[in-house]
Amino acid sequence: MNFKCKELTISDEYLVCTITFSDTIEQEFYETHDYDEINENEKYLMLQRTYPEDEFENDYYTIELSDFEKSGELKKFNIKLD
Repeated sequence: MNFKCKELTISDEYLVCTITFSDTIEQEFYETHDYDEINENEKYLMLQRTYPEDEFENDYYTIELSDFEKSGELKKFNIKLD
């Protein structure tokens, strides 16, 4: 996937950290488009890490892309951003 990132968002909530790269600035998009058009037009990459609730569990990593067929759990990975 190749797109120009216009917005980077980072969310660090209880047991979950999410980083999203998007080709659309969210506020501008909602001002000019209907909610139904979001998935059709927006290209994005979302990385998410879920932390374990206790010492017997492992971290859980997922990747979500605007191309949903390529989304899923990450086990062994390296990420290179250009």
